[in-house]
Amino acid sequence: MEQITPQNVWSVIASLKQKRFMTNPFFLIMNCIYEDKGDELVVYWRWSPNTVIYPTKNPAHLVGKTVWCFRDELKQLKTAGLTMNKIEPGSIEYFYQTKDLGELAGASLKKMRNKINKFRTEHPHEIKTSCPPEEAKALIHSWYKKTVAKKEGYHKETLQFEYESSLTMIDLLPSMTKVEQLAFYAQKKLIGYTLYCPLYDDFWVSIIQKTEIRYRNLAKLMYHEKCKRMLQYPYATFGDDGTDPSLAAAKRDLHPYKEELSYTVECGPLKS
Repeated sequence: MEQITPQNVWSVIASLKQKRFMTNPFFLIMNCIYEDKGDELVVYWRWSPNTVIYPTKNPAHLVGKTVWCFRDELKQLKTAGLTMNKIEPGSIEYFYQTKDLGELAGASLKKMRNKINKFRTEHPHEIKTSCPPEEAKALIHSWYKKTVAKKEGYHKETLQFEYESSLTMIDLLPSMTKVEQLAFYAQKKLIGYTLYCPLYDDFWVSIIQKTEIRYRNLAKLMYHEKCKRMLQYPYATFGDDGTDPSLAAAKRDLHPYKEELSYTVECGPLKS
């Protein structure tokens, strides 16, 4: 097994050709290890090495493993002859056309345009392409206290993981390439912070986005500003909903062009 590091993560991403949130460099570095099988890389969940993060082209690599996949990939695994011992649905990942949110044209996006324009009028702000790490961490801490600490059960567990991961990302940022920052300030105070990067020539990912919750519609403005800067990459993912209905509603409010339900599949032997 090989570690994924800031030095090799982009070669791993290029080999994978996987257009989904989990292919962002921070997720891979912090949570995954890989094995070069010769014909392809197999990426494992570091915390449970029997779990494969992406379906492999060679179904033999998945025998006796648990794999995360989308619906079409699940069908392909069945067609390839893998026995499915257990299939469990999970969260939904949301995919967007950059031009839609970057230009905000058309009647379907009128409501979002109006909300963004209202925010701009009510909250004069400045957008910077970086900020001191201690300010970013303070905002992440504030987000946690106001939105996560009060939750219970599974949703709190997933958001706790996101919180801890976001802090680690700030520490890793100086060693990363290709990752962009946007920092939103109002009255000289950081009110919004985000990281994003391209993964492939036609695809990019929004990695983290945190806001002071009292600034309504700031999140929409932030996605719009990112899309304006990423117009050369036609498609994007902003992550999944963690099965949280409120987060699902917020992601659908951004007008995704595609939703992908994920599955956890326990793979048995190949059928003869």
